[in-house]
Amino acid sequence: MNLRGDRLKLGIILLLVVLLYLNSFWNNFTNWDDNNLIVKNTRIRSLALDNLKRIFVPHVGSTYQPIREFSYAIDYAIWRLNPIGYHLTNLILYLLTIVVIYFLLKRFLKEDIAFLATAIFAVHPLHVEAVTYLAARKEVLANFFFFLSFYLYITADRKKKEKFLVLSFISFVLALLSKPSAVTLPVCLLMWDTYFSKKKKSRFINEVPFWGMMLVILGYFIFFSKTIVPKEGSFYPGIHPLLITRQIANYIAMLVAPVKMCIRYPDYFIKTMSLFDKLLGVAVFLLLVALIIAFYRKRKKVSFFIAWFLVNLLPTSGLLRIAIQRADRYVFISSLSYAALLSMGIFYTAKRIRKKRYGKIAILIALPFLIFYSSLTVQRNFVWRNTKSIWEDAYKKYPKNYIICWGVGRARNEYHEYKEAIPPLLWAYKINPREPKVLYNIGQAYSRTKQYDKAVRYFEEALAITGPEKLHPSAMRDMGSSFLMIGKFDKGEYWLEKALEHNPRDLLALSDLGVLYFRTGRPELSEKMLTRALEINPRHPLALRNLGTLYYKSGDKQKALEYLKRYLNLYPRASDAEKIRKAVQKLEAGETEKP
Repeated sequence: MNLRGDRLKLGIILLLVVLLYLNSFWNNFTNWDDNNLIVKNTRIRSLALDNLKRIFVPHVGSTYQPIREFSYAIDYAIWRLNPIGYHLTNLILYLLTIVVIYFLLKRFLKEDIAFLATAIFAVHPLHVEAVTYLAARKEVLANFFFFLSFYLYITADRKKKEKFLVLSFISFVLALLSKPSAVTLPVCLLMWDTYFSKKKKSRFINEVPFWGMMLVILGYFIFFSKTIVPKEGSFYPGIHPLLITRQIANYIAMLVAPVKMCIRYPDYFIKTMSLFDKLLGVAVFLLLVALIIAFYRKRKKVSFFIAWFLVNLLPTSGLLRIAIQRADRYVFISSLSYAALLSMGIFYTAKRIRKKRYGKIAILIALPFLIFYSSLTVQRNFVWRNTKSIWEDAYKKYPKNYIICWGVGRARNEYHEYKEAIPPLLWAYKINPREPKVLYNIGQAYSRTKQYDKAVRYFEEALAITGPEKLHPSAMRDMGSSFLMIGKFDKGEYWLEKALEHNPRDLLALSDLGVLYFRTGRPELSEKMLTRALEINPRHPLALRNLGTLYYKSGDKQKALEYLKRYLNLYPRASDAEKIRKAVQKLEAGETEKP
């Protein structure tokens, strides 16, 4: 083993990867699970023993991925909620995976071919989602331990040292505790032993613990967690061979030319699939199987990598129940096959062109691939900059897709682009008029654009579907505010008070309820609500302005001036600042015109 040469080659690849992913360090948390898994996750806030028990003790009805959550807890202890630290951890795990892959490929391929294959794998843009998407931490964790376990296993097979086998098993367990899709590893070990192991009688004995652990994990998810039992749902297209084969064809196309990557691809449904889609998927799958068989004897490595691709893609192609049918991160392990086969093909082609000094020709052939994939990786990292950027990118590519229309509408609401949020949300509503969350988002957009009659309509539709007990507190607040603005004070009061029951620190609910109480002749309650809002946030604009107006109408001009002036000092460029400024001038002059 040429350690100096390995360090140089790995150094080149790792430096390139760092440069490609450097722009991801400025990316923020997104609403695509980052909030639930990191920002709002109380279990990651402490490394105390009691809290670690919460992380590592399994719960019925939920997936079991404690290593992912434990890694978030370590990040939180160091970085709190600074996303840079979480991106750094993801990138370090990816770099470690690349190191393992390089030495793993050297077990199969010649050094130059292994180097090129590792480089192709490292820069491929389909990995951006696994590395840059912080909620996908389980991908880089599980995949690192997966590849490490496989490498240690074949090392144990060659060196006949049990310590490598023990370490391989430990890595396998850590991979499973990061993401259960690592259950394919025993099949990969079986393939290794079948294709390459030099042992004859006892070559499958070492696999036994891995198969045992795989059965334990499958048993847990089937009988205890119950999260992989096939079940139709609003986002689950079901299990069907034609869906699986079509997704496999999609992944091959994306590996070769990843030009339309997306946060959420449109799902295939068997009832609406075209005949072309069905035939294409079956044809590709049968071709891959035929190639595995055809190359088994004379080109075992080619056969092995094609089989590796299929085996590791099947669990996330529809064979098991998963809510998202297709995602870039699902192809991470299988993409090793593409990198290896492409590298082998490049060197084979270079040799056919020139038998001597074919290395330079191989570099010339490989360079366009590396440049193309690297540029897409940088570009894709920019797309993951924030919630709005990822959904706007998806909306440009699939403007008629239900999930994407809902996602971009919700993102625009979060960024206060309420007018722009309405068209995609209405399209999502047209496709599925029974989704309460879409109805709520439409109501919110109409409410914030002062179209209160329309807002109330969609809020009430959501209420009719979910019932009041399942309505989100922010939906209660926005619905109450809309009723207030159209003069239906009884309903407005009911929903604003309901919102405060769930969240007593909801500043908008407190402010609007203060206005409602004043309009219904209860100034004492109005003052109480607005004062409470200012206790929570002394700079809250609505509370300052409304409390100033309340004191003016109550005849307390001194307090009215105090709060209106504070409002102007804090928000001199507010849309109503000029109106309030004139009112203050009139108050100071002793006039009594309403501000």
